[in-house]
Amino acid sequence: MKTKSICIWALCVSFTFVISGSVAIGAALGLKYVWSWYVTELATGQFFAACREGRYEDAAKLMASVDVERPSVQAAIGRMFEMGNGVDRNDAEAVRWYRMATEKGNARALNNLGTMYYDGRGVEKNPAVAVELFMRASERGNILAPRNIGNAYYYGVGVESNHVEAAKWYRMAAEKGEEVAQYDLGLMYLHGRGVEKDIDEAMEWFHLSAQNGYGEAIGRIGWMYLNGTGVKKDNMEAFRWIRAAAEKGIVWAQAKLGWMYDKGVGTTKDEAEAFQWIRLAAENGDTWAQLQIGWRHQYGIGTETNETEAVLWYQKAAKQGSDYAKKALKQLERK
Repeated sequence: MKTKSICIWALCVSFTFVISGSVAIGAALGLKYVWSWYVTELATGQFFAACREGRYEDAAKLMASVDVERPSVQAAIGRMFEMGNGVDRNDAEAVRWYRMATEKGNARALNNLGTMYYDGRGVEKNPAVAVELFMRASERGNILAPRNIGNAYYYGVGVESNHVEAAKWYRMAAEKGEEVAQYDLGLMYLHGRGVEKDIDEAMEWFHLSAQNGYGEAIGRIGWMYLNGTGVKKDNMEAFRWIRAAAEKGIVWAQAKLGWMYDKGVGTTKDEAEAFQWIRLAAENGDTWAQLQIGWRHQYGIGTETNETEAVLWYQKAAKQGSDYAKKALKQLERK
């Protein structure tokens, strides 16, 4: 429609000059405007392609050439500033671009601006305004907004806490295929919050979320097999799911996988492999794993004895509140 309108407008301009006797001028002006439009459209298409493919430095270079009046472009630029993709992270600038897009009803910008108000990034924190924006985004079909509304009701942020309402909104997003909402709805069924407790239903939603690639859901299925919750206890199946979650970067799963290798649960006992996974979890901030790495360095389990490294990891765990790590540090100091 926009292409047709621009071409008709250009032809009208050309025709005006033609009937006034300025044929050459009319043709030149028409071509100039069509060419300018074409260049902008080309740059805008390349911009969106770069964003989709994660080539944000390329996208940033194209920002000066795109159609910045288009709300979808404004929302995309806002996201780049929010995440620091291809540009310096700037929450205030992200808010500015999101506002421009929300004035034109862009659903993505409404949701993203809502998250800025929810967290107080680039704007004064106002959860009530955030929920209003999420509602408007949901009405316009944004798939993430219902989950954000569900979170608001679950935690009582911006609205009064209501687990029934939370479950309703999680379901709305889950049925649209939003993987985190599918996992959240599964948790509601697992614990009987806002819905009647139903472990089979919980497992179904966890599997849907896992099929969509959500690491926490993958790990949760492993946890259920490990503990025999809603399924027959199966350590080998638990190992398979927990390893898959660990490989996706789920920190608690990395720590649990290390424990499984250490104890030989669902797999062959392997102290070296246990050390590698526990260390990875420790590097990612898991307190138990940091304590374990300190202990393993202290006593040479799965690695060489190294008291310097032991102290380093005990200190990290102690900073996160581990009393055992604090005691271990005092013992090492007495030597």
